[in-house]
Amino acid sequence: MKRLLLGDFAHPSWELAMARMDARLMIEEAARGHVPPAIAPAIAAEMDRWIVRGHAHDDWTVIANDSVT
Repeated sequence: MKRLLLGDFAHPSWELAMARMDARLMIEEAARGHVPPAIAPAIAAEMDRWIVRGHAHDDWTVIANDSVT
């Protein structure tokens, strides 16, 4: 939460690109287990929007930036 409030996305603890890869793996595993992935596809889509905007190497929490500023 502190990272979000300070807007400190340039010093990532978990890069958005890596978080997006993990989201893909979660969605694939859910599909393999015949379990609907619920909100994971929506989060992945938001991650994709931020990656396209040039934030792949920022902290993954950057995707919430528009919600807290």
